[in-house]
Amino acid sequence: MSRRLLLSLIVLAVVCVSAIVLISIALTPSSGQMNVSVSDDMMQMSEEFYQSIDNITDDITASMQAAAKELSPLTPDDPKAQAILRNLFNEYPNSAGIAWVSADNTVISVPIYSMGSVLTSSEFQNITEQSFAGQDVILTDPVMSNVYGMVVCFVVPVYTADGSYNGYLCFAHMPIILLNETPDTPYYKDTLYELWIVNSNGTIIYHPDTSTIGKNYYTSHYYQEHSKISDIRPFIENSEGTLKYLSYSLRSSDVVEKVGIWNTLSFGGQDLRLVLVDYPYKATDVTFPENVNIKEVTDVTQALFIYAKKYGKEATLVAMSDPSGPFSNTETEIFAISTDGVVLSMPTERGLMGGNQINYQDAYGIRQVATMINRVNQGGGYVHYYSKLPYAGNETIFGLAYVIPVDETWFVGSQKSLLNHTVSFDPEVRSKLVRAVQPVQEYVSVYGKEQTLATLNDPSGDLIYPDVRFAAVSYEGELLADIFNSDLIGIDMFSVVDPHGTSTFRDFVLIAKQGGGFEYVESRNAEDGLFTISLMYVEPVDDEWFIAGSIKLDSHPIPS
Repeated sequence: MSRRLLLSLIVLAVVCVSAIVLISIALTPSSGQMNVSVSDDMMQMSEEFYQSIDNITDDITASMQAAAKELSPLTPDDPKAQAILRNLFNEYPNSAGIAWVSADNTVISVPIYSMGSVLTSSEFQNITEQSFAGQDVILTDPVMSNVYGMVVCFVVPVYTADGSYNGYLCFAHMPIILLNETPDTPYYKDTLYELWIVNSNGTIIYHPDTSTIGKNYYTSHYYQEHSKISDIRPFIENSEGTLKYLSYSLRSSDVVEKVGIWNTLSFGGQDLRLVLVDYPYKATDVTFPENVNIKEVTDVTQALFIYAKKYGKEATLVAMSDPSGPFSNTETEIFAISTDGVVLSMPTERGLMGGNQINYQDAYGIRQVATMINRVNQGGGYVHYYSKLPYAGNETIFGLAYVIPVDETWFVGSQKSLLNHTVSFDPEVRSKLVRAVQPVQEYVSVYGKEQTLATLNDPSGDLIYPDVRFAAVSYEGELLADIFNSDLIGIDMFSVVDPHGTSTFRDFVLIAKQGGGFEYVESRNAEDGLFTISLMYVEPVDDEWFIAGSIKLDSHPIPS
């Protein structure tokens, strides 16, 4: 081979390699800067964050091990076993449920049915006695709950009195349980440091943008296709450090420079990267409508639907994003979402495009997109939401969305604030509702169904809880108890609809059959004409009836 030919081949190889590198750079996120300086305060908060997570995981584990010890002499059909699970559940009212899966795969859970969808996850298919070799607790990756979205599960073994393995206890929690210091915000204590947790395999365990929980950095196209943001592999692949990187501002399309510090907590078979992030932020600029008219929300969605049916999916998505297109002058936020939760178009939140939002939760933990999908599966309709404003404490936008399915794969919708001001939300309402329903469940176990219903229908009975309204309903829709609607006892409530024509009692039955959960309910007060929005918590008693508790959130006038 001549020297000239050899030189030509070398040059060609260098050019090809350079081209590959350039293509790779163009298709992957940019690299961040490792080992940057952070403030002393940030370092201190990072250490405190570590200690806080360590304490809460140890606390939950200790409570579960105590319960497992109490279960030791029992069998799953023993009523005492159910009481033990209920007592443990009562300690953590924001949990999603607890189950004992015995060695012969007999399952009992509190609330009843709550763990059905969770336990079908692959995370539990191969749990045996050997799974606990060298560790006394397992922490799962996030798994899907039909009602609560992504949950993390603590799992401890149960042994019989003679020391034989008898299955395991599984305690499911919303991931925010790990951030017990600040359950109502994404920030640590009184600082504006953002918190998130990712394991060493790249799976997001907790993030203030709840739609990202359960996603894996290495496999999620959302991270791979957003070239404006930085590569965050240093967080995943190093046990500690600092990193300056580019990422989206919380629930925003703005890309900002962030600085993160992290360390690692080894717990439950996982190496958890505990990330504390700081970045300059700006308060969300909100434009409120001068005149609230829910007809506009309906009209815009119907126009989107007609356009989609006439011109097809691709043309509709292009038109929705066109700044001079047919939908550019609407005063509502428009969107198109697939029926599995992927955002197809959302012009006001372009950073969410292509991401799956099915696990996104509003201020009260309601999964807004999942609720939309449920409504779409019934032909379409209205969905309320309390959208948290980043960097604004407990302030939210209270709004209404209207959705219509285009076909079985996607739907269109629009949404708008129902008020011309923000609304503060109370982070204690959810746990207050759960705590109120728990004594009713205990009353049923002691006195039975009939006496419980009689007591619920007694205005001076023992089951009165401040600010909480109770109802008992059969799965056939019959109202069994409600002291505020005693004239409706025995009536089929499926025909009762809210001001928007939604049969809320059908929704309650669906939620109860899935294991229980939360939903917004709107009603109209005949005396003052105001509309009242309430948060409802539904919990099944058995396979025949359920209990529901509600707390009023806000009242407001709404023009037709």
